[in-house]
Parts: sequence; C-alpha cells; structure tokens
Amino acid sequence: MLEEARVIPVVSYARISADIARDAHGVEDQHKINAETAARLGWTIVHRYTDNDLSAAKTTVIRPDFEAMLRALKAGHMPDGQPVVGVLAVADDRLTRRAGDYERFVDALTYDEGRLYADAMGPKNLYSEDVESMGLFGVVISKMEVRKMQRRARSSHRSRAQRGIPVGGKRPFGWQADKLTLHPDEAPLFAQAARDVIAGKSLHSILKEWFDADVRTVHGNKWSSRALKLALWNPRLCGWRKLNGELVRDETGVPVVGLWEPIIAPKEWMAIDALFSSRLGPNIRADGSVTDYRTPHYLLTGILRCGKPREDGTICNAPLRG
Repeated sequence: MLEEARVIPVVSYARISADIARDAHGVEDQHKINAETAARLGWTIVHRYTDNDLSAAKTTVIRPDFEAMLRALKAGHMPDGQPVVGVLAVADDRLTRRAGDYERFVDALTYDEGRLYADAMGPKNLYSEDVESMGLFGVVISKMEVRKMQRRARSSHRSRAQRGIPVGGKRPFGWQADKLTLHPDEAPLFAQAARDVIAGKSLHSILKEWFDADVRTVHGNKWSSRALKLALWNPRLCGWRKLNGELVRDETGVPVVGLWEPIIAPKEWMAIDALFSSRLGPNIRADGSVTDYRTPHYLLTGILRCGKPREDGTICNAPLRG
C-alpha cells in the first residue's frame, strides 16, 4: 500500500492598507495567490488571517489578525488545537512594514524547529541569518518608500493649500459637490449659526433648532455640539484655510484666499476664533508641561453635562457652561 501523504498545515495571511472599494477584493486576491502557492508546494491551508484596510507602517494601528497569527505560530497550534507549522503571504510587505514587527514574526515562526514560510515566489528559510537579514533589509527599504510617499503627500498638500485648492474627500457642509459653490440650503444655515454665536447664542440652542429642522451632516448624521463647534471654527467659512493648526499664508504673511465661495466675512470668523479660543483650558503635553492655559470664565465649565432625557430615552450629556 502507498503511504498516506503527510499533511503540512499552514495559515494564509493577507493585508491591504486601504480598501477604497470597501469590497475586500484585495485581500481575497492575496488569499487566492496563497492557495495557489500552497497547492504548488503541497501544503494545506487550515486558517486564513486577514487584516483588511489596515496599515502595517503606523505604530498606532493594531492589526488583530496579525497578532492572533503570531500567538498561534508561537504556540504551534490554533486556539482549537489545530496544528500550524507555517505561513503563506504574497510578499513580506504584506506581513510587515516595520522592522520590529518583522523580528516579532520571525521569532514566533522560528520558536520551534521545522517551521515553514513562503511567499508567491516560493519557500524562504527564516532560520538562515542571511535570509532573515535580507527580509529586514526589505522592511527597511519598504519603510523608506512609505516615508518618501508621506513626504510627497505632505508637499502636495501644502502646495494645494498655498494655491487655495480644496482638499480631497467628501464635500464640506455648506458647499456643493465641487467644494467651491455654496449649497443653497446649507450655506445660509452656517451663516446664521456663525452670526448667532457671535451674538452670544449658545451652540446648544442652535443645535436644538437644527434638530427640530432635521438638519443633518454630509454623512447623514445628526449634528453634535463638538461637530458644530469645529465646523464653525474652520476658517474655510471665510475663504481661508489651516494646515497643521496654522493659517496658510503667502510670502507676505497674508492668509491665502481659497478658490471656494466664502460663507461669512473674515472679520466674522476672527470673532468666532477669538470667542472659542477664550474658552480653551490647559493644553497638557506628553511630558506633563502645561501650555496655552486660559482660565475658564465660569465655574465648572467643561465639567457640567446636560442631564435632560432625549425623546429616545438617552441622556443629552452635552457640555454646559455658565
């Protein structure tokens, strides 16, 4: 009798940084390539790990399936006891874009002897110091490319700002889809809200009027106090723009005027800016130092919350001030 073929259980890992179409086709294509590689090598995929729409270059982003895969690799089995002896990925940069993560991956995979790893080109022996070094070198090159793209993006963003060109993304409330022409219904609402705030009307009162009129954000959500405050505090309302927290100015120091139609006059936005800035509390840095401290005008400002029940039974919880 022929000896039964030995099953080599491995996992398939797929990741994509930005799923623009929101249909996960990118990670599915990677898993298909991994399945073809497994068939070619005679390996059996027992589980698929997927981190869709998640960057591997940002330290603040946690990839749940990548972390789960590392735990399974180090243990040598899945949580249900299914043995795992290897990993398939289309390329190293699908696994990691940071040297620290690559080292963690290699440590988990090689925790025991005989573990396997392959990309679309074929198997790689990560027990070899030369192969591991080449992998780390590839991660460093990848990180350099990411930083180069980030620098280009920042440079392009600043160039557009200095030319007064609108940013990408969804249209801002108050403007039409071209981001230049005023929306006939939304713009007057913004203009009135801005003048009401300057006159001393509270955001809470404006929000109540908007709730009653069923005014929604461009995403179709109800307005919150914070969202309205940030929208009114945006210099775009008067034709200006901020970049990294500062007004974009020309070489003479004058604010650059954007190509879009303004909703209010610059002096009106400056009044709103002065009003909201005066309400700021302490800005505490990571090292504990306090900067830009302004004492609140009224006792318990920023602490009190509205306890009035809404129609759906939830509590308003909007911040209150004297």
